Amino acid sequence: ARLSVLPPMSGFNNYVGKTYVIEGNDQLEACRNVLQAKTVVGIDFEWNMDLRPGENNPVALIQIATAVDGVFLFRPKQGRFSDAAIEVLRSQRISKVCVGHASGDKRKLADMGITIPPETLIDMVQHAKNRG
Repeated sequence: ARLSVLPPMSGFNNYVGKTYVIEGNDQLEACRNVLQAKTVVGIDFEWNMDLRPGENNPVALIQIATAVDGVFLFRPKQGRFSDAAIEVLRSQRISKVCVGHASGDKRKLADMGITIPPETLIDMVQHAKNRG
């Protein structure tokens, strides 16, 4: 199975690695093979901003990045994310580097039935606070 790389985006100079939008079973399997071989990944989540009191928009994009392979983008299909993404997030073996997980990511994922083992999270906000 092959992964298709998105072309570089002009005007953006902060990320120069490969970006993969994971769609289809062949891409999922290739992505799963890459990610399951890792011990550390970076994670981030996106959703439409909650503008009104009580509004709770679901996660619309999961980003999982590796140091050398690039970033893998997962969008939900019929309200559910692929098993490849969920397996990485729930893995006890893979450490996940994030920024501000407790600020909204944790609640948004829990609403979808996804819990990341806390001992596998490396939250850079918490590390910055700990360092002063």
